[in-house]
Amino acid sequence: MSDLRYDEGDLTLVGALMSLLEFMGEEVSKDYVMGVSGGAFKLLWHPQWCPSSGDLATLGEEPIRRAFQAIGRDYEIVMRAEGGAQDAELRQRLMESINRGRPVLAFGVVGPETCVVAGYEEEGTVALGHSYFHDGSQGYFRKGNWWEEAGPSDEVGEFAHGCGGIVTVGEKVKIPSPSDILRATLDWAVELIRVPERDGYVSGLAAYDEWAAALQRDEDFPAGDLEALDFKCLVNANVLTCVLREARASAAGFLRDVAREGVPGRDELMAAAVAYQEEADIVTSAEEIAPYTWHPEDRRLQLADPDLRARLAGLVLQAKEKDAQALAHLEKARQAMAG
Repeated sequence: MSDLRYDEGDLTLVGALMSLLEFMGEEVSKDYVMGVSGGAFKLLWHPQWCPSSGDLATLGEEPIRRAFQAIGRDYEIVMRAEGGAQDAELRQRLMESINRGRPVLAFGVVGPETCVVAGYEEEGTVALGHSYFHDGSQGYFRKGNWWEEAGPSDEVGEFAHGCGGIVTVGEKVKIPSPSDILRATLDWAVELIRVPERDGYVSGLAAYDEWAAALQRDEDFPAGDLEALDFKCLVNANVLTCVLREARASAAGFLRDVAREGVPGRDELMAAAVAYQEEADIVTSAEEIAPYTWHPEDRRLQLADPDLRARLAGLVLQAKEKDAQALAHLEKARQAMAG
């Protein structure tokens, strides 16, 4: 099973699922999973600069349901009940799945996002797996009492987490027809782009405007305050910019792959793919000037510069223009398929 690394993918739910499917011998492309799950088309922004904006699992079960349906696998989500009422069941279900040779997806075991648990020790009280928050130096992470909820942290950029639940992989099921999958994916994509709010997050086209506006609030970027600026670098660059570039590049790849000869709306799908690739290129330009948390201190402090943030905001709005162009083509493709 491959390590989970941010330099090889920033949507942790998709990356963890791809690692699991690779282990099980399922041949499916990352662009396909990104597309059918909605990861290729979503953008979320939280008014409090929450790093969870980049996490596809923020959308709940829907991306998981759609991804498993499109790859032809049943699945089950076992959530951790409040107060730990289902801790024993979580351990039991994890052991049963791994004993069948099927690792599980887990939320919040090591770090707050999705990881893969591929083994266990000590009657399931110790989990062995891969996480984006584990550097791989010891191979698999080894986490005792993995189901327990972590307490709050006082460190900026560190967030309380604990296992919120697991996803077990079921048996193979009939895969919908390619046309049905495409129609369902386009419906989901348009919804993700058009609906402006989801459970406290600004969504889709509206998210670009809020992100750009937030970058230009000078009072939120105090000069010389490295702790405050590091957090903004984390959310702006490490999370949102990286995720958006990866998402739109996958959107372009997914649409090119499904726009086969004879598919209704093929020309519109190809035009949307072009717009998404242009958007990914714009976001790459933003990456070139945006300070990341691993950059030298003087570079991170530059995020307080209003001119730099104005340039970043401008690129965010340029990306929105391309996203809107892609949306128009997707809606025309939907009309062609309906007709």
